[in-house]
This record gives sequence, structure tokens and C-alpha cells, in this order.
Amino acid sequence: MRVVTDEVGNPTYVNDLAAAIGQLIETGQFGTYHFTNAGACSRPFANEILRCAELVDSVRKYPSSAAAFGLPSSPPPFGALHMNGAAIGITLRPWQDAVAEYLATETTG
Repeated sequence: MRVVTDEVGNPTYVNDLAAAIGQLIETGQFGTYHFTNAGACSRPFANEILRCAELVDSVRKYPSSAAAFGLPSSPPPFGALHMNGAAIGITLRPWQDAVAEYLATETTG
């Protein structure tokens, strides 16, 4: 599996994002807010998915640059967002916990 190692972002579980938006609506606050699961990463994201799926030792990972993928877009190398929802009391759990829940609930059946 080729894994991009020169880009950093915030993995965000859609269920956590939806809950945060629901909380935001309840506050009555207005403005622009960034909601992401806590933490930023690059290659550790793929490693954590494989670890939770109990595949970390059976899948070979090959580091790659974003340019080598030849995507039509070019996201910035460091695209992590500052999660400013904490200023109004809304925080999301670490992305590692969200990955574990997703793999435990969304991929069964």
C-alpha cells in the first residue's frame, strides 16, 4: 500500500462532525468554526487503520510523496486545521478513537 508521508491533515469521523454541528446549532452561536477530531497526522493514519483492523503486520506500506500520486489537486503539505470550536465548548475526541469506533461499528455486517 502506498502511503503519502509529506502531507499532514486532520482525519475527521463524519459522525463526530455531525454531533459537533448539532451542538453548535444548540449554542445559537454564529461564525466560522473548524471541527475536526483531535490531532493531526500523515502516515500514522494508515498505520492506525491497519492496526485497528489487525492488518498492520500483513500489509506492506511504501512511503510516497503526494506528487507521486499525480492527483489533479495539490493540497498544502500542512493542511491541519486549528479546531476553534473549543472556544465555545465543543471538542471532538482524538482521531485514533474515531478510527477504532468506525472499524468496530461501520465495517461489520
